[in-house]
Parts: sequence; C-alpha cells; structure tokens
Amino acid sequence: MERNFSLSMITVSLTHCLLLCLVVAAASNNITTDQQALLALKDHITYDPTNLFAHNWTSNTSVCTWIGITCDVNSHRVTALDISQFNIQGTIPPQLGNLSSLTTLNLSRNKLSGSIPPSIYTMHTLKFLDFTDNLLSGSVSSSVFNMSSILDIRLTNNRLSEGNKLTGPIPITFGRLQKLQGLDLAFNKLVGSFPDELCHLARLDQLALFGNKLSGSIPSCLSNLTSLRSLYLGSNRFTSVIPSTFWSLKDILFFDFSSNFLVGTLSFDIVNLKVPLGISLSENNLSGDMPATVGGLKNLQIMDLAYNRLEGQIPESFGDLTSLEVMNLSNNKISGSIPKSMEKLFYLRDLNLSFNELEGEIPSGGIFANFTAESFMGNELLCGLPNLQVQPCKILLIVIVLPLSIALTIAITLPLKSKLIGCGKRSTVLSNDSVLSSQATLRRFSYLELLQATYNFAENNVIGIGGFGSVYRARLEDGMKIAKKVFHQQCASALKSFEAECEVLKNIRHRNLIKLSKQSLQSISPRIHVQRELGGLAAF
Repeated sequence: MERNFSLSMITVSLTHCLLLCLVVAAASNNITTDQQALLALKDHITYDPTNLFAHNWTSNTSVCTWIGITCDVNSHRVTALDISQFNIQGTIPPQLGNLSSLTTLNLSRNKLSGSIPPSIYTMHTLKFLDFTDNLLSGSVSSSVFNMSSILDIRLTNNRLSEGNKLTGPIPITFGRLQKLQGLDLAFNKLVGSFPDELCHLARLDQLALFGNKLSGSIPSCLSNLTSLRSLYLGSNRFTSVIPSTFWSLKDILFFDFSSNFLVGTLSFDIVNLKVPLGISLSENNLSGDMPATVGGLKNLQIMDLAYNRLEGQIPESFGDLTSLEVMNLSNNKISGSIPKSMEKLFYLRDLNLSFNELEGEIPSGGIFANFTAESFMGNELLCGLPNLQVQPCKILLIVIVLPLSIALTIAITLPLKSKLIGCGKRSTVLSNDSVLSSQATLRRFSYLELLQATYNFAENNVIGIGGFGSVYRARLEDGMKIAKKVFHQQCASALKSFEAECEVLKNIRHRNLIKLSKQSLQSISPRIHVQRELGGLAAF
C-alpha cells in the first residue's frame, strides 16, 4: 500500500512539473512572439532621428524594458505599445497583429506611411487605437468589427502635417462595436453618407468626422446617441436641415456643423440642449431669425454663427448668456440695434458683429469698452465713439451756459414743467421784466468740442438724469463752463420730450434764457444744437 502511495505521489509531482514546464515554455514562446513582432516594427522603421530604437530595442534585453513598452506584471506579455511623437518614418508591419495581449496601440504623430495591415483589425483585446497624424493611406477595413473590445479609435489627421489620407466610405461594420466610446476619423478623404449604423453605438461619447468629403443628410437617428458629448461634422458636404430630433440630445457639450451646406432655420428647441459649452454653425446657408431661446443656454461659452443668411435682430435675451466668451455673428443680414443687455456679458473677450446691417448706437458700457473697430466694421448705420471708426451718434443737445451751482435746479425744473404742459394743466410761467437784449448772440459748438468738454460724456460729469437724457457739466477750451442736456435719439420718446421741454423754454421769461419762437421750434432738428452764453438766473 505504501508502494502504491509513493507511486501516486511521484505521478502527481511529475504532472505538476510537466504543467509548470509547459507554462514556462508557453510564456517564453509568447515573449518571443511579442519580441519578434516588435523587432519586425523596428525593421520597418526607415528613419529614426534619435536612434532610440537602434540602441534600446535589442534582442539581448527583456522586451519589457524597452522604451514605449508596457507588460503585464504576471504574464509578462506586452499590453501597451506607445511610441507616439518620435517623428519616425516607415510602415506598419503585419506582425504587430501577433501582439495578442495588446490593449493600447499608439503610433500617433509620426510619419508612418502605407496602409493599415488587416491583422490590426483582428486584435480582439485591443481597447485603444491611435494612428493620428501620420501619412497612412488606403481605406478603413470592414473587418474593423472584429475588434470586439475596442473603446476608442483615432485615425484622424493633424493639420500641422500632411496627415492621413484614408479614403472610401465609413464601413457600416463600425455599428457592431457596441463598446465603442470614441471614434475619430477627422481630416481624411472619406466619402459617402453618414452611416445610420453609427447610431447603434449607444455608448459613443465622441464622434469626429470633421474635414472629410461626406455628403447627404445629417441623420435623424442621431438622437439615439444619448451618451454623446462631442459631435464634429464640420468641413464636409452635408446639405440637409439640422434634424429636429438633434435638439433632444440634452447632454451634448460641443457640436460643430460648420463649413457645410446646411439650410433651414435655427430651431426654438435649441434651448433643450441643457449644458452646451460650444456651438459652431458657421459657413452654412442657415436663414431666418435667431431664436430668443438661445438666451437660455446659461453655460454656453462659444457661439459661432458667422457666414450664414441669418436675419432679424439680436435678441435681447443674448444678454443672459453670462458664461459667453466668444460670439461671432459676422457676415449675416442681422439688423436692428445691439442690445445694451450685452454689456453685462463680463466674460466676453471676442465679439465679431462685422458685416451685417446693424444700426444705432454701439453700447459703451461694460465689456464693450474693450472692443475695437474690427468687431463692428461693415455696419454703415452704426454710430458711437470715434475710436470705433463709426459715425458719431445723432443726439439732441440743448446747451445752456449756466453757473454750475444752479444747473441741477434747471435740470429738474424743465421736466416738471413739461409734465404739467403734457397733462393739459396750467403751469406757472417764470417771469422777468428784463428779456434778452438785442446784443445777445448765438454761439455754435461742434460735436467734437462738446465731446472733449465732457471727457467723452464721462459719468462723473453728470449732474442730472431724466427719463430721456442726462445733464452734463462741461468746461470749454476758453474756460467757459456750461451745462448741457443730452437726449438719446435711440429712445423713441426722446423727441417728444425734447419738444415738450422746448415748449417750456418758449414760455419762460428771463434775461439769461433765449426765447424760442414758434418758428424756432419748427426749425429745430435732431442735428441742431441750441446754445446761448448766459450769465446766470439771478433771483430765480
């Protein structure tokens, strides 16, 4: 019995030894396979500016110590190959497909040429593939669906170099990669339509097809991509409207449809996009008014709607875009005035409203003090400060030279008397037996002279504010002190208020005020400045 037991123990020991030998042999063979695959890549490198691979990738050292290589700590198999940004030239050998434990393959930002070997698409363990910014050519294989574990595919170009030249249509087999989270095929020469099969990628977080030759419609099935955060379809040849279903992607952060041939209008449903940070729809054929609901996009930082056919006015609600940093509405047909509500967009650093049909006064408060003429050029009816290279605004000025001690009194009295006259009530008329002498003369001032006298209508020179204008104190170059009432013509009621105050002035009798006749009132236009040098209102 003891003999049988001993034989059994010997058998078990031999079995364990045999298994251990097989494992060691298998591991050794796998390391050899991985090493052979990497040495094949080394042999396909035709230019190595640093000679790094010649000195480091050698057969007499462990593959796990090579630069750019990561191995599993247990199996010692190669799990990651990252030799990006080495500026190497050459081709990709088919032997790379033998790295059967590889999860990360990054050859980006080199100058590798030729086609992608079919063996790459058989790497079932691969999760991350990046061939960005090379000189690769050929088409994307339909065998891509075999990469069952893939999460992120990046075959994009970088415009700093000549870039990849992948051609042909986008394989519909991409739709089978149910784990795929990122797909970047930008800046190639892909043609054809947007495959509906891509809408099956429920986990897709980023889709970049920018800079190809894709055509046809943007599919309505995009609404199925509920995990999508970034969508880049710009610089293609899409010709459709933006599908109404797109606006249901409430969690999208960035979308770029620029430089296509899209038509139609911007939907009021854009407000359904709860958290967008960047929107680019420039260089299309979009038309119609800009929806006021855009103002509900509180997190929006970049909005580019340039080079379209948008019409109507800039909505007042744009002043609610409090996170906005960049706004480009240039080269459209936008009319009306620039909303003063936009003065509170404190983070806005880049504003371009050029080449539209805007009119009226350019706001001067808030962030508008930081903008230059380039932001407003090509709008012939805009007016504002001289540094913006637009015409001066048409304003109504009643300039009455007064001692500054009583200027505020006049600023308050005239509106009160206007109100009494407007209501049909009898007002008490200031009287004085001494009227303006025949020696009194009118003095005219240029707009620039008045602008300089008030330091560009500085707020610290305001001595009174009414419903339709303000009273400023000023000192002319000859030392004369004046007070002037400024009516802003952009206010619809300002002209009526001006006429009412002129009516009051017509009825006032004082030696230091000019009597305005009926003919004088009829001759006053928004461009006329009525001025008079006065000594004071004694015994007012």
